Amino acid sequence: LGINVATVYSSVHFKDTAMGNICGPGPILLGTQSGGRTGFGWYLSILRISQPVYDLANAGNGYGCMVGAEGKIFFTKDNWAQFALDYNYPNGDTLWSVDAIDPPAFWIVGEAGTIIFVGVNTIFGAQVLDQSLDIPYNLYEIDALDNSHAWAVGQSGTILHFGTEGGTGIPDPTAKKFSIFPNPATDHVIVNRKS
Repeated sequence: LGINVATVYSSVHFKDTAMGNICGPGPILLGTQSGGRTGFGWYLSILRISQPVYDLANAGNGYGCMVGAEGKIFFTKDNWAQFALDYNYPNGDTLWSVDAIDPPAFWIVGEAGTIIFVGVNTIFGAQVLDQSLDIPYNLYEIDALDNSHAWAVGQSGTILHFGTEGGTGIPDPTAKKFSIFPNPATDHVIVNRKS
């Protein structure tokens, strides 16, 4: 039914019923073009991964982003045949989750309030915008609807919302406006961001 490898997988993402990827902290990145349903349905996509990886997402025609330990961000524009970007987030925080939106772009979250937006520019390629918050809580999961609407959750009941009304919807790293409630907080905190 599939591959049997003695390792841990932390993320799976399919573009359609045939093309998909699996990653894990091994570090390992597997791919399939048959839905993984044949005897040799899975193959190693890229062998040049040195840090553990925890999550991946694919978008558009061939774009993908994978995140992991020590602030590692991998970006591809050719279905993981090679990396178009091998980036180390300067703070070195572990990145736990990435979500893809169309047109191809990616929201990423991680340790210590790390929030990153990776936009895809046809001229310059991937552009990394730091949207991090000065909070002590780890963020473990992000769900983005589009450039203008994303939610992240994490430690101590943290719930974050990024939202824009009108305009381009492209995150502006200089405009960080958040509302926190309840204030003061006891069990959990919710942060709303509008730019």
